[in-house]
Amino acid sequence: KYESVKLSGDNGIILSIPASDGSLVKVKSESRISAVLPHGHGRIKTKIELPRFVFCPVKHGNTVGKITFWCGEQEIASSPLKIM
Repeated sequence: KYESVKLSGDNGIILSIPASDGSLVKVKSESRISAVLPHGHGRIKTKIELPRFVFCPVKHGNTVGKITFWCGEQEIASSPLKIM
């Protein structure tokens, strides 16, 4: 049997990273990330790829990174991380 596993909240995942001017910039994944997995699937791991900082000026909607979800050795979902 399979189950739908919610990997993010309804608004996605929101993170902050520094900008070159010293401010913090918020980045966001797609909304409602989920995956269909076998029941009793085991631990889910998350990998976040972001630069240490972004150069100004920042532009809304620019992709600056990626979030990936893994179950064992299998990638089960991913989303770009975009500037809010």
